[in-house]
Amino acid sequence: MFELLIAAAVCGLGLRTLQGVFVTVGGRPSLPKVDLGSVRVWILLCLAAILIFKPTYGSALVVALMLHELGHVAAHRILGHADVRFRLAPLFADSAISKTATRTQAQAFFVTIMGAGFSLVPMVATLVGAHLLKDAAPGASGLLYALGSTIAALNFVNLLPLLPLDGGRCLRQILATLCPVTGGYVLLTLSAGAAALAFAQESLSLIVIVCLGGLIFFRPLEDGLHRAGMTRKTALLALAIYGFTLAAHAVAGWWLIRWYFW
Repeated sequence: MFELLIAAAVCGLGLRTLQGVFVTVGGRPSLPKVDLGSVRVWILLCLAAILIFKPTYGSALVVALMLHELGHVAAHRILGHADVRFRLAPLFADSAISKTATRTQAQAFFVTIMGAGFSLVPMVATLVGAHLLKDAAPGASGLLYALGSTIAALNFVNLLPLLPLDGGRCLRQILATLCPVTGGYVLLTLSAGAAALAFAQESLSLIVIVCLGGLIFFRPLEDGLHRAGMTRKTALLALAIYGFTLAAHAVAGWWLIRWYFW
């Protein structure tokens, strides 16, 4: 019963958030456009995920990525950006989700964290569903558990405090207020520590994630650091939200995270 109440509350918040995906244009709701330019890349990525992680977890990874992207889309729509595009393959997309720039660092943080923040809803719903169905429908329970764990593991990795991951972007936006002088050195130290851990553990997955940092040399980051800054109170609240979201995904997907990274 307690699990049902938690799931109902989280799903209610998720449905409320999804209202942001609909923007009224001329009195009628309008869905975001889909970036069809990367369809072929998306299909190849889907096939690769299924081949590498097997059908169950490969398909779960594809769904988790789409839910994560939907969170960013919802954030832009909530901020009133009408030119939003849903990108099937974000890393390979030529354009941003929206050409409308965020006006403040707080808004930039909101857009960045919403990928993992929105993903909390399907993560909780699927894991609670898996728990409730484990005796009545073991097959369905296993599929839901795989999806929930994959959502959690994916978003935990994406929230690691490393650039150009969302976690590094979030921390960069927060540190611009809390410690503007040393913030860059903090991120550099975290990246160096992650690289040392990856090689010490001989974890190929961690090494790949650390190497993603090289993308910032080819695709400069736009984190809104030149825009209106956060107040210290807002920055501390953002740090708490970041920490909670990271911890929630870590707890839910820890077994899968350990499986692939250690």
